[in-house]
Amino acid sequence: PGNNWRIKIADHKYFWLDRALWGENLDICIFNTPIISFFARPRKSIVIAYDFAYEDFGPKRFLKWYHRFSLRATDAIVAISEATKKEAIKLFKIPARKIKVVYLGYERVCDFFPPPVPKLPEKFFLFVGVIKERKNVHGVIEAFYKFKKNTGLSHKLVVAGWGKGEYFERVKNMIADENVILDIETRGERLSHLYKNAEALLYPSFIEGFGFPALEAMSCGLPVITSTASSLPEVAGEAAILVDPRDTSAIAQAMQKIAQDPKFRKALIQKGFAQIQKFSWQKTAQGYLDILK
Repeated sequence: PGNNWRIKIADHKYFWLDRALWGENLDICIFNTPIISFFARPRKSIVIAYDFAYEDFGPKRFLKWYHRFSLRATDAIVAISEATKKEAIKLFKIPARKIKVVYLGYERVCDFFPPPVPKLPEKFFLFVGVIKERKNVHGVIEAFYKFKKNTGLSHKLVVAGWGKGEYFERVKNMIADENVILDIETRGERLSHLYKNAEALLYPSFIEGFGFPALEAMSCGLPVITSTASSLPEVAGEAAILVDPRDTSAIAQAMQKIAQDPKFRKALIQKGFAQIQKFSWQKTAQGYLDILK
């Protein structure tokens, strides 16, 4: 409410935050990133910490130094999960009292009714997200092939993701037959058709600051298999099957349980509907208002 605030989008050139804030007279600035400007400073600053994936999938020494500098210099830190808060404390020795956890909301993608995705398999498991090592797409595909070998069921795997580079090429090379479908076209609202028709979402990431797809899937009535790592146990709660992301046999067993036990699958769906009630953008906004007060 009111008109004493605005959003400013900075470019990505040198000293980009300083250039964006130069000449401004701000009481408070919320940086939508865990870094702050070097020279142009508001009276008070808040930074948002999402995750620090480079610690496991790095190294990026300058970025880590910049995060340490920023998190120590800012007045307050918002972490999007308890896992991110713990990482900030562990990596940068930030006092816990300086960090407040404010969960994100999620998009109710299945409230949309876009055109159906063509040539969709009758039965399939689903992965959604960018194809990076931290997302464990390699492990998803390996687990799927174990599931096929163990059960002989007709299910396929749809990988609705996009990527580039060496890891993306490795993932493409893993696809041995037509049972794994790499879908780099379906994004945004059209994902609702995949969520509504899949057997379960496979989301066993190694690290996630939050994990939108888990909540999106639950809101669509889709069971979720996710990870015991990072923030995912917080987001999924008891409404998903949690597995060690490095144990592809455990992922395959979870897939088999959902595919062969309709009552269990239905129970997970109902737990998912209850779990998503804990998250909304309204609650996120209220969390920020409470900090600003």
